[in-house]
Amino acid sequence: CGKCMIKRLPKNQEGSSNIHRLFPLAFRSSENYIWKFKPMKINPENGSITLPDSNMISARTTLDDWIASFPKSSPNHLQAGITFFSLSFTEQSEQYTLTAQFEQQRLERLSIFFCPIGEDNSWTAWSEERELQRRKQFDRWLDKQLGDAPCSIKASSSGKCRRFTWGNAGAYYYNKDGSTMIVISYR
Repeated sequence: CGKCMIKRLPKNQEGSSNIHRLFPLAFRSSENYIWKFKPMKINPENGSITLPDSNMISARTTLDDWIASFPKSSPNHLQAGITFFSLSFTEQSEQYTLTAQFEQQRLERLSIFFCPIGEDNSWTAWSEERELQRRKQFDRWLDKQLGDAPCSIKASSSGKCRRFTWGNAGAYYYNKDGSTMIVISYR
């Protein structure tokens, strides 16, 4: 595991937040890819994501599709009918971790985290200021990816939600557990 892949909650918070449902500790068994082909892209028309190796993940990706595309990624079952898979890859100087949440066969959401290779993401290096900066960085990345695609925007203290016909996309800071991520939810 790279430093940027796992963020542990303080012992008094472990298992008490929603973040573990989004980013389970399955990162330990996530499949790590080194891709140097083309950058990851989000299609603003349908929310599909094209990975650097040209694999595509979309609202139509089923659990069986995921297993066929990423046979080495290990499932994590946190509750009946809900399955998480994580995979990590390196793109240029960034380390990415993508977590998919399936309800039965349906892809519910994708969570994306990225940081520079080698960045220290330990709790001793953590600061709320840095996480808020990371949220701004993730928002800029989403703005670049989604461009002028028509959407409604709902702002909250945790982040800016862009609502599309296909689902939602946003960069969020969760102050209860101190984490920041991009979340793409499909309808």
